[in-house]
Amino acid sequence: MEAKLLTREERNSIYENHLSKDFHQDEVKSQEMIEQMILDEKYICYGFFQENQPQGYAYLIKAQGDKAILLDYLVVFEENRSKGYGSVFLTLLKEELAHQYKYLLAEVENPAFSHTEKDKNIRERRIAFYKKNQFGISKVKSRVIKDDYNIIYLPLGATPSNEDIFSSMTHIYPRIFGEDYWNKNIKVDPA
Repeated sequence: MEAKLLTREERNSIYENHLSKDFHQDEVKSQEMIEQMILDEKYICYGFFQENQPQGYAYLIKAQGDKAILLDYLVVFEENRSKGYGSVFLTLLKEELAHQYKYLLAEVENPAFSHTEKDKNIRERRIAFYKKNQFGISKVKSRVIKDDYNIIYLPLGATPSNEDIFSSMTHIYPRIFGEDYWNKNIKVDPA
């Protein structure tokens, strides 16, 4: 298995065949937005390949002048789920990012805000997966419109403090969404 940066053609294929279907419509950035962020050097897209066949992908948001990068999307294609690929992807991603970043951040839906027991179990399983893959859970929380998240981290060379994570998130969100959207729709709580 290998991780490699996706070409525009590969990104188009993944967007049309997977990303637009793997996430709720409200969570999917437009293809135009993703491509513009790549041009602006705010975003990077990796594919995970086995024998030149894609098995999944990870899209990430760069923090401007920061030591952090935020995992935006991580997907194992449906036919490969429950086979350990997600852990392999995270290991490959860690190897790819460790030379440039000090830590990887991610948002996970906060189980405390689940609407059903099934939803709570899914959220808890997702957190357990990341913890199994050496992610720590920070005290930093965020709210994007109506969704509540715990911010988790994977050290790539340094273990961030809650203050580091808070600072990174308060730079990443407005960098991607713009100051106006940030001020109206996003809240980051340091503890």
